[in-house]
Amino acid sequence: MVAYTGIQGQNILIVSSDPTNPVEGQIWYNTTSNLLKGQKYVEAWASGGSLNTARAALGGSGTQTASLVFGGSTGPAYVTATESYNGTSWTTSPGTMNSPRTAVVGAGTQTAALGFTGLTPGNAAVSAATESWNGSTWTNVNSMNTARYGNAGFGIQTAALAATGTTLTGPVAATELWNGTSWTTSPASVNTTRYNVTGAGTQTAGVIFGGQTPPGTIVGTIESWNGTSWTTSPATLNTAANQIVSFGTQTAAVAAGGYSSPGANLAVTNLWNGSTISVSPASLSTARYTGASGIGTQAAGLFAGGADGVSNLATTEEWSAAPTTQTLTVS
Repeated sequence: MVAYTGIQGQNILIVSSDPTNPVEGQIWYNTTSNLLKGQKYVEAWASGGSLNTARAALGGSGTQTASLVFGGSTGPAYVTATESYNGTSWTTSPGTMNSPRTAVVGAGTQTAALGFTGLTPGNAAVSAATESWNGSTWTNVNSMNTARYGNAGFGIQTAALAATGTTLTGPVAATELWNGTSWTTSPASVNTTRYNVTGAGTQTAGVIFGGQTPPGTIVGTIESWNGTSWTTSPATLNTAANQIVSFGTQTAAVAAGGYSSPGANLAVTNLWNGSTISVSPASLSTARYTGASGIGTQAAGLFAGGADGVSNLATTEEWSAAPTTQTLTVS
């Protein structure tokens, strides 16, 4: 007969009511409901309200329940339209951007946002324009020092960052910092110059993911920013990807979607903890790229708009990651 007394483990709690603060992996038997229960961390994407204007390469800011998108491309045209989200539906604002552009990057909140960089109609010029949003109108403010598009950007309306990207003639490595009035070029440049890159965080603590290096190599490189310099992480995305959507902080971010090669759209959700990447079992329902970055946290975020290689989309998906009590079954 096998003796079990030496096996290491934990006893299953027998309780009359569920614990108030269970930890992940904890299991208990509830004598009132006669159910075996456990605590599990659940990650999921769920359908949200559709954008009023389907578009890709749009800017974004805010939280999952109070977010803003602006600019972008409908395919035939670049737009100035601004929409706000209340956690259920999108409303088109009468306030529009002063200049139509695609590949615009956003920072800030739903009522205090910044929109910068991008391409002007017809890809005629790369934009250095910066616009500030006060909840109802956009105002032109001081332009960037280096016009670019396909760059990473994050932060708040009064303290934002733009890193790497490209001009029409080639990529740039420069990092610029916004102080609420003007842009200053940092002496620190990214280690891997690239474009179609994405990022998350604040002006003093950020991270960038993936992108593309000349002459078109898609990379999975990750770099962290400490307010002074960029450091390349030994960790890389499990699938090198371009035009990802990201949100969160330097040490707790989500990087979702993108594409690994033209025509190979991704639905994958990458989770970053500041040093390593893991792949969530939850994938986007629609594989796509170039949606609005910068909306939400690792616990609750948003993927709005984007493209699937055929059409520009109005689709919104809501991300959630939280500990959940579940009833366990035995067979």
